[in-house]
Amino acid sequence: MSENDTLDSPKNGSLSGVAIANAKATAPWMKFISIFMLVLLGLVAIGAIFSLIAMPVVGLIYLLVIGFMIYWNIQLLSMGSALSNFANAGGDNFLEQFFAKQKTFYLIWGIILILYIVLILIMVFTGASIFNAALQSPGGYGF
Repeated sequence: MSENDTLDSPKNGSLSGVAIANAKATAPWMKFISIFMLVLLGLVAIGAIFSLIAMPVVGLIYLLVIGFMIYWNIQLLSMGSALSNFANAGGDNFLEQFFAKQKTFYLIWGIILILYIVLILIMVFTGASIFNAALQSPGGYGF
């Protein structure tokens, strides 16, 4: 790396010019995706409210998932803003804000992933036990 590639001033946190250019290019996309998803989640929330009337439990589950997704997208929007502020104004505090938001972002996704895995395992074992009961019941599908 040449001397011109590294910005060693405290303002830029010793990142290369390429890294800062990539941050400038990435931040608007983070904001765009976040805002787009927030609009879509607003539409889905309207559907979930109607679902509450017909099927209250399903509607509540939808609203819970939508709540997680809205929070997740607000974190993404904050990450994009912090990255944009860092790329445009410099300052390690903006970079620290970005990484703090990124930590929360991935923590939320990790929790959601664990919940999905648990739900899938519950569905698999429930389905297997129902299938087993059907095979062993008189007049069932047993051979």
